[in-house]
Amino acid sequence: MNLTVPMEGGEAVIEYRIVNPVEGGTILAEPTENWLGGFNYDTPGRIVFNVDENTADEDRSSIVTLTYTYDENESVTAQLNVIQASYDYVIDCTFMSGTYYGSQYGLNGEYNYYTILSDMEYNDGAMDGGSYYAFDLYTASAPENPDNPLPAAGTYVLGEQGATADMTFAPDHTQALRTSVDGEVVFDVGFTEGTLIISYDGGVMHAEASLTDETGMRHYLTYSGNPDYDNASGGSGGETVLNQDIDMEASQGAAVYVSGEEGGLMEVQLTFTDMEVDFFGYVVPPGSILNVDVFMHYDESGNIATGDYTLAGSSVPEAMSINPGEYFNYMGVTLTMGTYISYIDESENVFEGLISDGEMKVSGEPGNYTVECSFVTAEGYSVECSYNGALEVTGFPGPYSTLTDDYTLDLEGASGSAQFWGDYYGNGTGNWIVVLESATDVVQLELITEEVDFNAGLASAVYTPSVDPVNPAPGEYVTGYLDGDYLMGTNYMETLEGLIVGCAPAVSGDLSITNNGDDTYTISFAFTDDLGHVWDGEWTGVLDFSNRSYAPERTFCRKSGEVSVSENYMSPYKADNVRVINKMLRRAERG
Repeated sequence: MNLTVPMEGGEAVIEYRIVNPVEGGTILAEPTENWLGGFNYDTPGRIVFNVDENTADEDRSSIVTLTYTYDENESVTAQLNVIQASYDYVIDCTFMSGTYYGSQYGLNGEYNYYTILSDMEYNDGAMDGGSYYAFDLYTASAPENPDNPLPAAGTYVLGEQGATADMTFAPDHTQALRTSVDGEVVFDVGFTEGTLIISYDGGVMHAEASLTDETGMRHYLTYSGNPDYDNASGGSGGETVLNQDIDMEASQGAAVYVSGEEGGLMEVQLTFTDMEVDFFGYVVPPGSILNVDVFMHYDESGNIATGDYTLAGSSVPEAMSINPGEYFNYMGVTLTMGTYISYIDESENVFEGLISDGEMKVSGEPGNYTVECSFVTAEGYSVECSYNGALEVTGFPGPYSTLTDDYTLDLEGASGSAQFWGDYYGNGTGNWIVVLESATDVVQLELITEEVDFNAGLASAVYTPSVDPVNPAPGEYVTGYLDGDYLMGTNYMETLEGLIVGCAPAVSGDLSITNNGDDTYTISFAFTDDLGHVWDGEWTGVLDFSNRSYAPERTFCRKSGEVSVSENYMSPYKADNVRVINKMLRRAERG
């Protein structure tokens, strides 16, 4: 007979029965391979034994002979074949790259170590022909040596989505990527279960992982080497916490509408900087940027309410209140919210402080204001800011189409992709983003399906405009709208050399998708924008499908909170177009 045992090994049992037993008879089990051992005969009819883990990339088996000896020299025998499956991928990792983020990502103060193990170097990105495994580790234990932070020794298990429990690796940012030498993707997967065991021998880290990916494939990897973690334990994305007082006389100011309701309150993000502005309109360090998130009575003309503003004392917005600063963890990505100060030195090092107390006074006339801020950071440092000049709230909701007439998109030779985002709206529906992109025209379609299943794909259907874009229903496409600087829902985009130079939302009209049964799809649409212009088009081709439902950010890189200073702090702060990150958190992942 055959006895199958799991590849990870452990304890196994052979059950047997002696016919016509003889008093004083004994049982003995003898394997042909040494990966079986520790046979225990204490319980009649059961032999318990140990199986080593199969860390090879092929199945293996061992014959076990059972011998029952009685009346001194008499015996009977039986044999069984113990079969152990192998891992689908066995990787000997020789490289390690890591970043220590302190407790900023831990939902309950856990310490975070983003760890990449690979068989090729991780040189600011994955190399062709390499296998890379990223683990988002969390532990409640502070590093023994803050100058050389290392994850605690022990067994880490795959945690729950959106959680950061002690001795787990979070599935949100745990993934694996393998490419061929030609750069073709062999696998790009998340995991459904697994363990990672870390131990230390002197200065050497030993790691051993056993994982099952979302396609059911099994992975086994090992690593031994000298660990090296970059220390990015301050701020929201590797910034150092501000450790000095700031007294700035701002030369540039901007105000951007965040949200609001006519007859009620509106939320506005004010941004001030004392840095110089270069030829292209970007700030030049050293200097400071102060973001102030305020509530005031709604004013459709974009006038800022004058008077005294104070830090909010409750979570319910009130007129003339200021949102304090906070770090908000959204599915593994830490966002800086509310009111905060950023100081950038000559070397482009960033120091960030959350505002926890203080007040702001605004005086002047519509369009031209004097602003005086006197704040305190969470660490107790003072932040003084004064500004006198133009300030007008921009970004009010309303028509944003740039079309001047009806338009038919040029989709000849366009590429097509379809991303599945699972139950994105939390209402039991499937969410898809379909993008068609030609040299000059791009259309983004956001579709809602009844099936919350990536494998179900896109069935042939006619989609109608969403009645409620915040809670769309199956069979609808989400109508286009502008969220700050972000085009959300279904939109047309005119591009020039990779830049968006024109756009139009879909506010009405029908969309038809036909699965042709030969891996191609036909997509046709005729939408009306918010100015009454019709934009339409038709495309047939192969869609590149990808599943984004298990992890919001699947680019294989360090956590998205950590980007270079030039990317994260220079470009967004163009003096005449400040991009705001507001409470609409979903755009942080898909914008």
